[in-house]
Amino acid sequence: MQATTAALFKIDRFNLKTTAHISSDDPVANALHEIRGALRYSVVMDVAARSEEVIAGAARLDKRFDSLQRFLDFQSCIGVPLPDVGHDAWYALFVLDFRPDRYDASHLMLVRSMAWMLASRLQADAAQTLAQNAQQHILAGQISSSLMHELGNKMGVIRRTSSNLLLDCDDFRDEARPISPRLWGLRVRTRAERIVAATDQLQDLVSTHLGLTRTEDVSAVDVSRLLAKTIYHIAPIAKEQHVDIFHHFAPRLPYVTAIPVQLEQVFLNVALNAVQQMGAQRERLDVVPAHMRGSLRGRLKITTTFDSEDSERPLKIRFSDEGPGIHRQHWDWIFQLGASTRQGGTGIGLYVCRDLLAAMGGQIKIEQSFMFLGSTFLIELPVVSAKEISHA
Repeated sequence: MQATTAALFKIDRFNLKTTAHISSDDPVANALHEIRGALRYSVVMDVAARSEEVIAGAARLDKRFDSLQRFLDFQSCIGVPLPDVGHDAWYALFVLDFRPDRYDASHLMLVRSMAWMLASRLQADAAQTLAQNAQQHILAGQISSSLMHELGNKMGVIRRTSSNLLLDCDDFRDEARPISPRLWGLRVRTRAERIVAATDQLQDLVSTHLGLTRTEDVSAVDVSRLLAKTIYHIAPIAKEQHVDIFHHFAPRLPYVTAIPVQLEQVFLNVALNAVQQMGAQRERLDVVPAHMRGSLRGRLKITTTFDSEDSERPLKIRFSDEGPGIHRQHWDWIFQLGASTRQGGTGIGLYVCRDLLAAMGGQIKIEQSFMFLGSTFLIELPVVSAKEISHA
């Protein structure tokens, strides 16, 4: 099937703004991207919003095509709607040719097939975006539970210290038990410093939590600093799960180009998954009396290295745990949507990690895993040179 122009139109259901993705022999048409209200009462709207199909061999003589002819020069035309892709927009696929009478019913069937293929791709992209957004909120929710615990602890410190301050004030007024102003001042200052420190920690906890749902642009990222933030995030959860976290970061690592919050989401996913797997494994040790399980601690080790011989992805980040391990047959499956080896797992985390890293030019894989002994997840990333950072 030959055509001089193919156009995919997207019409916003709320403001009717029309966006066009066009491939054409005409360079002017190729430059066309956004068509504001001009196509609101056109054949494009009929096809996209009303699910009509059109086929014409002399479009210049048909008034239905007048609005579209203002932007694209054609005689022959096939237009078909895309099946529902989402609730926010309608889509229509148009195949055009400047020569008359080029298309018949067989061509219409072919364009229908193309529309279904495009709809499938758009639905897949929409599902991927939804999964990424969902996983970000799932992460925030998981961190929130430990955050509330930490907030309670800090508030308890403030409450107890404030109560002691009130007692100090009573002591100072008690004539039966005189206390020197200097000693009283030192005691009050110590209490006040403790309250200030607890308040600062509260502010850090809240700021850290809010950072999980922030939006950012692409920038040069210090991986070591981002990993340190990750460890800070999951430390309360690791404590609850009786997991110790160790790390060793190679010095002077080059930066990577990424959206910081997305790379942080990847690190959190992998680390949190390891901690939860080790926690679940500990609970499954039924042969060990419950009062003795507290002494059984897991270990998560996070390391970074730089491989100068790997020109494509030289920065290596490893997350090594002592969890239940993953069978070799599942090493690829575990990164598919819905795949999870943990009871109650969503099967979204590692799938999102793989796609986010791919968008950064990186990748994630299982480097090694031994049943009942643990696994090592390897993240590989490209780096940015100091010259590129200075020009950014």
